[in-house]
Amino acid sequence: MAKVAKVTTITLKGKRKRRGLVYGITVAKKKAIVQLTKDRADIQIFEGRKI
Repeated sequence: MAKVAKVTTITLKGKRKRRGLVYGITVAKKKAIVQLTKDRADIQIFEGRKI
């Protein structure tokens, strides 16, 4: 299991979109940037996946 050293969150505001004469706003999103410790820097869920 990977150990987490630091977590940073970013909130992205929704963008203003237009469809014809109607304006709307897309949904706001929240992203997390996870920094792992150096002793174990791989995540098991991605092991074995061929890209």
